Amino acid sequence: EPGQVIVSEGDPANDFYVVRLGTVKIAANVRGREWVVGKMSSNQYFGHIALMIGDLAKDKRVAHLLRPEELAGRRTASVTALDPVSYTHLT
Repeated sequence: EPGQVIVSEGDPANDFYVVRLGTVKIAANVRGREWVVGKMSSNQYFGHIALMIGDLAKDKRVAHLLRPEELAGRRTASVTALDPVSYTHLT
């Protein structure tokens, strides 16, 4: 449903999502204000960056470049339905 939060900033980053129908908004909290990163619709996907960063966090050669929430394997943005949305998530 519109307004439904699919992924919340700070959630554990364990899944990959594919938008089947509808549109979602991706937004992060920056200094207490919502910063809209973008929108995604049918056949687009999200969640892959957090999964890749989770793997990078295990590599001591690059881990020092990551933010604390990335090192902790947490989502760095929220994803919210803008209209009725159907999605698939893979764990």
